[in-house]
Amino acid sequence: MRNTPSADRLIRDWNGLPARLLDVRFKRLEADERFRFGGSSSAAFVLVSSGKGHLTLGKETAYSFDGAYAIHISCRSELALIAEHETELYLFDYTFPGTNCMNEYSKESADLAFAPSDLLELKRSFDLLLAQWHGLKTLDQLRLRSHLYESVHIFLKQQQESEKNKTANPEDRRVLRALRYMIGHLSRTVTLAELAETAGCGTRRLSQLFRERFERSPLQVLIGIRMRQAKKDLKSTSANLQQIAEQVGYANAYSFSRQFKQSFGLSPEQYRRSDASVHRLGESDSTSASASARLLSDLQAAENIGHEAACLPAAEVRTKHSSPPIGAPDVIIPGPTRTVSTVMGNIEIPDRPRRIVTDWSIGHLLALGEQPIGAPSTLTDNAGLLDAYWNAAPADIGRHNEISYARIIELEPDLILTWNREAYASYARIAPTLVFESDHCGGMENEMHRLGQWIGRKKEAEAWIRQARLRTYNLRSRLAARFAKPATFTLADPYWCDAQVTLIGNAAYRGGRAVYDRLNLSSPSSLGRMLAGSGQDYARVGESELEANLGEWVLVMNYDASHNLTSAPQWNREAVARRHRIVDLPWNRYFQSDPLSSLLQAEELTQMLDRPFSPF
Repeated sequence: MRNTPSADRLIRDWNGLPARLLDVRFKRLEADERFRFGGSSSAAFVLVSSGKGHLTLGKETAYSFDGAYAIHISCRSELALIAEHETELYLFDYTFPGTNCMNEYSKESADLAFAPSDLLELKRSFDLLLAQWHGLKTLDQLRLRSHLYESVHIFLKQQQESEKNKTANPEDRRVLRALRYMIGHLSRTVTLAELAETAGCGTRRLSQLFRERFERSPLQVLIGIRMRQAKKDLKSTSANLQQIAEQVGYANAYSFSRQFKQSFGLSPEQYRRSDASVHRLGESDSTSASASARLLSDLQAAENIGHEAACLPAAEVRTKHSSPPIGAPDVIIPGPTRTVSTVMGNIEIPDRPRRIVTDWSIGHLLALGEQPIGAPSTLTDNAGLLDAYWNAAPADIGRHNEISYARIIELEPDLILTWNREAYASYARIAPTLVFESDHCGGMENEMHRLGQWIGRKKEAEAWIRQARLRTYNLRSRLAARFAKPATFTLADPYWCDAQVTLIGNAAYRGGRAVYDRLNLSSPSSLGRMLAGSGQDYARVGESELEANLGEWVLVMNYDASHNLTSAPQWNREAVARRHRIVDLPWNRYFQSDPLSSLLQAEELTQMLDRPFSPF
């Protein structure tokens, strides 16, 4: 079977290079939600298991999908997906250590996109990888390695089948996929819903296609295929009736024998002993000869696809006896180590880590005098108040919600600090990893204590806490003198949610900690009751609720022109300014919420509130 050049190149790579698995994930997109991935030195296999939408692969290649779709993203290429309806996808991210994909792969693309011929087979392989990804023991990784290569084999096998079937129209391909699934799963119960999912259409549409093409339902065709296989087994093997019954999907010999006689007019024993001619496939007299001929032709095509896939040429991906590393090899930690207790169990880390990568807590580390070597650009670009604390800009490891594990590998960290439990398995295969859930620490001082103990900066943490207490006391005293009469303050983000204005409480984002924790400012009682009743630290309100929850002072998150936000439907700034005092907070300085950022925000905000007020 002839491959595309991209598929051939990918097959050669997986046969000849050591693959390292970086991440396995499942993602659900809502209608109109966008998903981006790629642009780094790693590559990825993606399976859209359901949904409808559009995607762009690379710079120019665009596709539409309605149902299942399989995609391979080469290194340095990018996937941009827009979901029209709710969409579910699987992804596993990998790299070939020791290769420079920018130099070696620049002349030939390995981006692939196709409709899978057997969705359930591919989906099960991704589900298995996802389930096994979090097993970090050596034996678990050996099993994962085997299933990774099996998944790649299934993916590329189905890509070959897709290339071969491109000449068939979409409806013919649906029928062939359903027939192939029947043939491949004769020994177990197969539901109409499974067949429809494999075919990439609804159950009603699949039944209609079978009626139009074969003059019978999918269930009747399945029974015919089972009886056809049973005839072969009865004549060519010495298996007893119970064994044959189980092989063709019947629980016992009685139900099998009854169906066989109903189909052919002979019992299985009579057929085995006789040379009598029987109807092919158990078709009824009402089925036309042309429909039966089409069914036989399509079955032969489906069987040939399965046979060719099982007899792939030598260039196909093979599971190797000496498989390359899937996760990192056992992480070697130079120098003295110690064990810390975390939510992920006891973790061995360097006694004094020197090369820390973090996907969130940059302010925590800077407060302790530790310069992370890698951090997400979305955080460093929106942490203007921290600029004075950097000795040098950290390496970019991607967006805070789309991390590039390949970039982290290149940095060779001795410790990774993350907020995300789901990413732990990926990080832990690179370096010792600590899951630091700061919002579970019970306050900013406890956060600093815990992190200081973890990274060997206990004295620095205690010194910083003492200094922060003094600075906070001075800020509160200054505002108490400024406001002889207590005032109320509302922190608002008009652009966070398109249809509503977001009012922020003592939250770990968007200035909430600076306003209500550091400065101890008061919110309107109505807003306090709303947040207490919902158990949330923010509330999204419409125009009718907005005025009742605004304080005398309204602190507004202000976005720069690069965000292209020109209006918020429920936010009438002029009307608010007539009744309240507005202070604009630059979004890129108030996005962070760590103890250091919150203290710096509180100091800047105090200066704003302490100067003469200029009305809008």
